[in-house]
Amino acid sequence: GDDSRIVIIDPQTGTVEWTIENDQIVSVSGLAVYAGPNGLRIVSVGYDLLARFCIMIRNLQTGTVEQTIEHAHSFWIWSVSVYQGPDGPRVVSAGADERIVISDPGTGTVERTVEDAHTDRINSVAVYEGPNGPRIVSVGNDERIVISDPQTGSIERVLEGAHTSSIYSIAVYGEPDGPRIVSVGHDERIVISDPRNGEVERTIKGTYMGHMSSVAVYISPEGLRIVAVV
Repeated sequence: GDDSRIVIIDPQTGTVEWTIENDQIVSVSGLAVYAGPNGLRIVSVGYDLLARFCIMIRNLQTGTVEQTIEHAHSFWIWSVSVYQGPDGPRVVSAGADERIVISDPGTGTVERTVEDAHTDRINSVAVYEGPNGPRIVSVGNDERIVISDPQTGSIERVLEGAHTSSIYSIAVYGEPDGPRIVSVGHDERIVISDPRNGEVERTIKGTYMGHMSSVAVYISPEGLRIVAVV
């Protein structure tokens, strides 16, 4: 958040285990964690003291910055995700400059950008494993859900009409017949859609009063559950 700290908490006890102080960052707007060849790493996106919008790779055990990716974005970065590519982990970031950027956290280099996926700011990105490799799902203020290929930078599918206002957050989960996308936004609805054919399978309305800013999915003993934050 705006206090620029990264806090590690034990989910079993609710206790704070330790805090990483970001003396180089003014604000943190997104986080992701991945398993690298030498252990767990944190990817944070934000705004640094030199007025740069940057991506930082940190060692989860020590909190030290191992890599900084600069100039990937020209404005606020709102979301970040990580997937395992054929040559190692890759970072997917997106934000107010309407572009999706794929970068290598090991070298700090930008490998590819997805242009023209959105016509307004991008609020959230996620990655899922499709039958032909990883795919990026992105949503934004243009009310679109976009599926793109990180290997080529090409747009494969655009889902329109699922929402009537800005989409703020997405999550992906697996069904026996393939992945599903859960999206929420300003229109107070939860939408479940199929990225393979672009069809909306279910819309949950009337559950919340006010827009929903974040969504996640988990598996309980009773089955799949969606968590939405208003």
